[in-house]
Amino acid sequence: MSVAIDTAREKPAPVSLPRASVPLLANFALFQAVWLITVLGAARGSIWPGLAALAFFLAAHSALSATAKADYVLCVLLIAVGALIESVNGAAGLLVHQNAPFGGAFPPVWMLVLWCNLALTLNNSIGWLLQRPLLAGLLGALGGAASYAAGVALGAAEFGMATREALPILAATWAVVTPLLMYAARGVNRVAAHIGPPGRS
Repeated sequence: MSVAIDTAREKPAPVSLPRASVPLLANFALFQAVWLITVLGAARGSIWPGLAALAFFLAAHSALSATAKADYVLCVLLIAVGALIESVNGAAGLLVHQNAPFGGAFPPVWMLVLWCNLALTLNNSIGWLLQRPLLAGLLGALGGAASYAAGVALGAAEFGMATREALPILAATWAVVTPLLMYAARGVNRVAAHIGPPGRS
């Protein structure tokens, strides 16, 4: 007697993402959603949609990220860094914001929302750049300039000079800033590792 094996009826194994990649994809999706909601709200003169979206991201982040506490510290740090950089951008005439506080000497709140939003990705969806400063600089230059260009195109702000002049300056700025942000994230991670157990650092 022979035993026939019917391989034609075998069902293929379901395709699934590795569990570790799901929080990273969620982090990236939330980052993009907060960016879009914030910019569209700013284009309509309201900061509240961006604040609400960021609040949701911050709340969800503790369940999605193993470095949530460190990321919250980075959020505060990047708000300070962003306030400085965006103030310089405004003073240099790179960007013009309507209703910016102190006559434009300080960036609008929605811009700082975007900096905190970025902070939540440094150890997560773009964490693979932490040890790659040159690549971080290159992608930061491209992504940073593109982000400002998209914000202007959506009506959230205006360039204070010709676009062909503003974008190279912004790209050069982010080519330097992005690796420094990665360096800062590594430093915060080291501190968090010493004051708390690994995991939810």
